[in-house]
Amino acid sequence: MNIVIAIDSLKGSLTSIEAGNAISKGIHCAVPDANVTVRPLADGGEGTVDALIYGMNGRRHSVTVTGPLGNPVICEYGIIEESNTAVLEMSGAA
Repeated sequence: MNIVIAIDSLKGSLTSIEAGNAISKGIHCAVPDANVTVRPLADGGEGTVDALIYGMNGRRHSVTVTGPLGNPVICEYGIIEESNTAVLEMSGAA
């Protein structure tokens, strides 16, 4: 049996990969010989940087930005060097 798990993060508790791995573990308890593949998924909000840098072999970087109230906020973003692409979550600054 081949199974693909692609689940969004569970806000504030599990990343997409952590949730997928937990589901994979449960599947393997029920079907030990299942071939389970976990892939990250995000809807453009929280977890998008994590999902894309994981799935595309990118790297995480941090920078201090100005938040919506004028206070400094540490925001993380991803760089995917292979395609010269930056991955940003606007929610990270808010």
